[in-house]
Amino acid sequence: MNAFETKVINDKWKLIAFLLLLNTIYVFIPSSTFAKEVGSFFKILGRVDHLKANKQPAIAAKINGMAEQGDGVHTNEASRTQIHTIDNSDIFIAPKSKIVLDHHVFEGLPIKDNLVLEVWKGLIRGIVNIKPENKFYIKTFTVMGGVRGTDFYVLIGKNFTDVFVKDGHVYVQGYKTSRFSLIGRAHAGGEHSELGLEAVSQGALIGRGGTVIGPLQACRIIVGSPPAEVISLPIEYFARLERLMRDGLPDQMRESSNPKQLLEMIVPSTP
Repeated sequence: MNAFETKVINDKWKLIAFLLLLNTIYVFIPSSTFAKEVGSFFKILGRVDHLKANKQPAIAAKINGMAEQGDGVHTNEASRTQIHTIDNSDIFIAPKSKIVLDHHVFEGLPIKDNLVLEVWKGLIRGIVNIKPENKFYIKTFTVMGGVRGTDFYVLIGKNFTDVFVKDGHVYVQGYKTSRFSLIGRAHAGGEHSELGLEAVSQGALIGRGGTVIGPLQACRIIVGSPPAEVISLPIEYFARLERLMRDGLPDQMRESSNPKQLLEMIVPSTP
């Protein structure tokens, strides 16, 4: 072996060692280092807690402050906020609510460069207006479905998720156990199962069929059950939801059989 061949081999091993070192550094760098901007705080009322990488201690959210992948947002009893996302959507968060903004890989299903909104507690409103090539996902602990070009509300109860659709369509499917699940993109043209069928193969969903919630409709998804029957709502019931967006959900909610009855109990009609 001549000197040139020896140098080539040595350079090769140096390159391999360098690449291994880079890989090791990448593994041990916190994921927050690579966090992407998800959106910014557009409106804030009261103190809204912003948890970087969803970890304490929280800092006070500020107007035009950027929220990044993995950040948590908690609203207090007398606070609420609006986040405008980079996909030109708006998320309104009612008092006493908790969410996490994320990009996510769900059970091996890659979701690249798309917003995943985890709703842990309370009530949110989403106005989704994104490009066709992007997707907007929501996760709760009982339901999977899809939203696109839609004005909708998600309300978290003790053992259920209520989904209210003011405009557009939402596709929902239930989960076998209490867990954070997924609401994915829906198509108004009827191709609602783009994400759902792939996730069904993971064995987590109840059945292969889902339910489509249309304009001025609502549906309840209870832990471990498929979606209940879709019901129609008069337009004025969305005014009740907006009152809850302002005031927040009560700490204790009486038993109700469906989303319409729940609104009638906690937000009585005004004369």
